[in-house]
Amino acid sequence: MNIELKETKPQEATINVTITPEDYLSEVNAELQKQRREADLRGFRKGKAPLSLIKRMVGDQVLFRTVYDKALKALETYIEDKELKLIGQAIPSEQQAPLDWDINRPGEYTFSFDIGLAPEIELKGFDPEDTYDYYDVMVPEEEAERIIKEALEDFDELEETEDPIEEGMELLLEIEETQPEEGKDAHQSACEIVLNDNVTDQFKSLFLGKKVGDSFENMNIHEVFVESDEKLVREEILALDEEDEDISTTDVFHGDIKRVEKLVHAEANAEFFNEWLGEEHNITTMEEAKAFLLKDMKEQRQKTADDLLYREMLEQAHLLNAPTLPNEFLIRWFQADDNEKLVTEAEFEKAKEIISKSLIDVKIIEKFKAEVTNEDIHNALLTTLYARYPFLRGNDQYTGIFLQQMLEDEKEVDVAFKNAMIKKSLSLAKDHVRLNTITIDQDAFFEKIVAINKFDLQEEE
Repeated sequence: MNIELKETKPQEATINVTITPEDYLSEVNAELQKQRREADLRGFRKGKAPLSLIKRMVGDQVLFRTVYDKALKALETYIEDKELKLIGQAIPSEQQAPLDWDINRPGEYTFSFDIGLAPEIELKGFDPEDTYDYYDVMVPEEEAERIIKEALEDFDELEETEDPIEEGMELLLEIEETQPEEGKDAHQSACEIVLNDNVTDQFKSLFLGKKVGDSFENMNIHEVFVESDEKLVREEILALDEEDEDISTTDVFHGDIKRVEKLVHAEANAEFFNEWLGEEHNITTMEEAKAFLLKDMKEQRQKTADDLLYREMLEQAHLLNAPTLPNEFLIRWFQADDNEKLVTEAEFEKAKEIISKSLIDVKIIEKFKAEVTNEDIHNALLTTLYARYPFLRGNDQYTGIFLQQMLEDEKEVDVAFKNAMIKKSLSLAKDHVRLNTITIDQDAFFEKIVAINKFDLQEEE
């Protein structure tokens, strides 16, 4: 066996693999004997057909398959041993000489494969003199106070009471039509209504100061809500749905107050903070909670600021290190699977861009030698998952199902591994460049993120 490489053009070469009879005859003969043992031909007992007949039937195919497989394996081994960095994969050469496959006249066979060679890249953009903007995001103290207030409201509970009715309480009313139309039974229903800003002062006046068990008169069902419409009245007060469209009532009802509930506000104490934030944080006071939230939000904002920095560093690396690519080889490689397929100029340029960026990404990974953990891959998969399906955020059950499907997909895991490698590499690169720290308030930072996302969507379109 003989293998030689000849450079034909800049970044292009041909590898010639020559297979001699000594390399393949024993395997060819062994395969023919196997075919003979398994052959069940008419006129012969199974496994007793003459070898000459087997050769005439399948000899040429066995010869071709054995020799070609050897050539491919030799090519793969040669590329690995010589540590050749290719663009794409090797493809049959246009200069391939015709080969004559005759089992009765075995000889030397030379296969020619064209390859595209990756360019050498001297990575720019990651030296101490390279400067990048880095945002230091200020989180206002009021943000923590707002979050705590909303959390306390989420822990508020309704509690039955016999106290006199006040604003904000929730009432369960059993109501009955006061003067139904002649020939109709009085309509009865039950409804729950909170005495808040959504109901009228006139409606509130019927109940303020009363207690559970008291009765009331002259409740006009169309004067309950500040912004009232027929659909709201029928659903919330009369307990009617679309199937009850033939039912009509008069406006005035009377009834009884069957239940009164008042809102009991959660207290900002150790019990609340343990249940909300977790016992492991051992937070007992409002000041401790504010400090914890501000620190956590600051860390989250800075992670986003890191991502912006990594994005800028990667874009700059792609710009500064854009390599020259072997166009003629790439066109042939793109069309190798289907000679009828035509590559448009736009498709070709997009494919070249992807290859170019991939080569630079590999160079970044090689430079910083980052170590990726299973957690890093898991987080990269989650980032991809949430980008595709934003509605999964906060839904651990369905996120777990989708994530498991991605983990079972080798391509998804490979992409996640590369993304994690790039992110880890750029996090290390952060310490090798000069950072121009820019203090920015949270709102302005969010506006910048929104603008970037809009730009990305426009680019995709």
